[in-house]
Amino acid sequence: MIVYFEIDSLLPIREEFEFLRKSSYKMMSDGTEGFRLRTIKLRGQVSQGLVVPTSILPVGVPVIEGQDVTNFLKIVKYEPPIPPELTGKVIGQFPSFIQKTDEERIQNFADEYEEMRKFRYFA
Repeated sequence: MIVYFEIDSLLPIREEFEFLRKSSYKMMSDGTEGFRLRTIKLRGQVSQGLVVPTSILPVGVPVIEGQDVTNFLKIVKYEPPIPPELTGKVIGQFPSFIQKTDEERIQNFADEYEEMRKFRYFA
């Protein structure tokens, strides 16, 4: 089994993630440091996340398929800092005129998408 980190995850400073330092290191305004995952191209292919072995989990953490391990690994969502000229005028970076949802991304349902394509629900 593996652990998958989605884009916009802020991974803590740990030896296992040091290979990301050159391209992904971020220091937040509150002093939090970490490595931000973002969409990149590797060998011509789009990469939208990071996969690591479950051995990265702390000793004693049970390995259960589908388990949320963000708390065990101290992973948080990266929120870009608000520009100083907008401090106090906006809440976060998301435009206020667009409605937010808690819907899943299609990338999280690759198997279901492929199954629907067989029946031509999607092009």
